[in-house]
Amino acid sequence: MTTFVYGLRKWKKHIPLGIFVWVLSFLAIACDLAIPLLSALMIDGFINYDPQKGVNAGIFSFLCDGRFGELGSWSLFWWIVAAFALLVLLRIGLIYAKNVLMQKNGLEFENELRDMTYKKFMQLDSGTIFSYNTGELVSLLNRDAIFFKELYSRVLTNLFDSVVVLVISFSVLASMNANLLWIPLVIMPPLVVVSIRFRLAARRTFKNLRERQSEMNLEVQENIKAVRIVRSFANEEYEMRKFDACNDNMRNAEIARVDVSAKYNMLFNILKQIAYIATIAICSVLCIRGNILVGTLTAASTYVLKIMNHITQVNNAVFMMQHQLTSGGRIQSFMEQPSAVTDAEADFTLHTMPKPHIRMQDVCLDFGDKQVLKNVSLDIP
Repeated sequence: MTTFVYGLRKWKKHIPLGIFVWVLSFLAIACDLAIPLLSALMIDGFINYDPQKGVNAGIFSFLCDGRFGELGSWSLFWWIVAAFALLVLLRIGLIYAKNVLMQKNGLEFENELRDMTYKKFMQLDSGTIFSYNTGELVSLLNRDAIFFKELYSRVLTNLFDSVVVLVISFSVLASMNANLLWIPLVIMPPLVVVSIRFRLAARRTFKNLRERQSEMNLEVQENIKAVRIVRSFANEEYEMRKFDACNDNMRNAEIARVDVSAKYNMLFNILKQIAYIATIAICSVLCIRGNILVGTLTAASTYVLKIMNHITQVNNAVFMMQHQLTSGGRIQSFMEQPSAVTDAEADFTLHTMPKPHIRMQDVCLDFGDKQVLKNVSLDIP
């Protein structure tokens, strides 16, 4: 069973609320993507209205049929402002409801994962538990549960949002002017290449950072448990030097992560700005030739930027999924660990025996690959 399917089975009871969150997200995206079209109508139908050129109102053509005022009139202006306010308020309300429900759903799943792994920890035999160091167990019972729940509660929702935005934005650009599609299509290959390189670099830095965090957890846990022993042997200076080394390693790992993030964010921003400037340039030429209106220029530049942003977000979501599936894989592996010592059902009822008598004859016990008890006999009347 793959880790994703394993997590999906655990997430199953949360799917109905997750689907409702996606519906709210879709409606919020629809409101957000309608705003540039309304801006175009404001420019072409009021600010820069030319009766000879007309307007391309699109989904807001009902505002231009005369019931809300003539094109270029103040009556239409106020109706457009009201539509703006309605869309913005509706979008804010939908995003608020989406975020609250998404967080609630995710936190409940995180609580279940933490509870599930802790119960498994209590059931496992000592030999299996000792195969993990303390830092790994702390990360497994806490950080891995957080990362794994983010996959289903947040990242899949972000991926859904990006796909919806890309489909709608490409469709709207094509309806405005097919030539506008060339800009995102040309910028997309270098953006994808940079995104892949960023993903590979970020994977290395995240792996290094997690290892340093495990080392730090282990160092702190051991010294908390053994503080009396450390003080008894006057070993404080040695332990402080060990902690300083772990602390420095963790700082350097975090600096490396920030450096990679800053460098690639700069490249992403450069590509996005190139796309934005190219959109303005092409739209200006089309506008001068009379192929599109000024309002369409502003709307098109907005949609191109949204496409660039969400292509990056899709890549980031795929990268985060790999990171979270790694955490999920550790949880799955831990949950599927068989216990070397299982609790067997008693074949007797204690209260029926007035004088219990325990006897073991020639008992052996293996601890891992080592035999620690051999042919031990015990008689307890």
